[in-house]
Amino acid sequence: MEKIILSIILVLMALGVHGQEKKQTPLPPYAYATEEVSFTNAEDHAVLSGTLSYPFGYEKMEKNAVPVVLMISGSGLQNRDEELFGHKPFLVIADYLAKHGIASLRYDDRNFGKSTGNVMEATTETFMKDALAGIDFLKKSGQFGKIGVIGHSEGGSIAFMLASRKSVDFVVSLAGSSVRGDLVLLTQNKTLLSMSGIPDQVCTDYCNVLKEIFQAQLAKPDIANPKELVKELIEKTQAKLPPSLEQNLVMVIKLSNPWSRYFISYDPGKDIAKTHCPVMAINGSKDMQIDAKTNLEAIQTLLSANTQNLIKEYPGLNHLFQHSETGNPAEYANIEETIAPEVLEDVANWINQTSK
Repeated sequence: MEKIILSIILVLMALGVHGQEKKQTPLPPYAYATEEVSFTNAEDHAVLSGTLSYPFGYEKMEKNAVPVVLMISGSGLQNRDEELFGHKPFLVIADYLAKHGIASLRYDDRNFGKSTGNVMEATTETFMKDALAGIDFLKKSGQFGKIGVIGHSEGGSIAFMLASRKSVDFVVSLAGSSVRGDLVLLTQNKTLLSMSGIPDQVCTDYCNVLKEIFQAQLAKPDIANPKELVKELIEKTQAKLPPSLEQNLVMVIKLSNPWSRYFISYDPGKDIAKTHCPVMAINGSKDMQIDAKTNLEAIQTLLSANTQNLIKEYPGLNHLFQHSETGNPAEYANIEETIAPEVLEDVANWINQTSK
């Protein structure tokens, strides 16, 4: 069973995990060494399988001077490459970093690919503990210098969870959220409904009911009659919705699970405020899932002052950091670019500067 994010946009994404290889996808043989590794979440014994990529010329480098990053994927079970619609962004990032002196470890999410572990009761905190096991693995290897994390979307929130526990030396947040999960989903849904041509009042009505549903789910996880509850909440909010959107709200309730309930209640701002290591937090101006302005401003405000921090919005980039016409997720599959070259360059340069 996959982690379910209650947003129209991510339901669309989940329909196309695989696709044709994209031009940026690196193909073997690689110009650097890679190693298949695994590490274990000591709490529930889930085994996470991944790929450790060493930087080009690693054998000649001082081992305690080589930085390494753990990559943490976003919502939904994904393989180590964070593969979506034929794009493999984590493989592209790992390849670029290896060619610029930085090691990386990317891994299959629990119960996906070669990894094991139960996901039925898993929450964001569970996935954080998986990532923590990866950090411990890198520390115990004794092969690297500073150890950081690159987290995309929900992975960005997990990166700050790790940083607040002083587990890492630096954080790269790629479109990570800084506000509570229910607010993220309400914004996502309203934006995507509007982009789909739904009238503004209907968008507002839908989100008013959705907000009530989230509150009901937190108060009582097991809702016996989803259809009846939706009817009651529509009457309560005086919403006027077409049958298709009413049915969508019923599905929101039916698909509720421990992960989704944790997500809508979790406020990453608390962990961001406890983060004292250097942070690079970036978003695209056309990100329709995590609003760049709202989240970057909040991260900037919440973080402790640090001259090494870099907060940046990239014009024209979407949630996957592709150059995009509108930012609509419907474009993801048709864009040939996997990740903008300027983002790859900036991430590598920042990590190398921060790790000196």
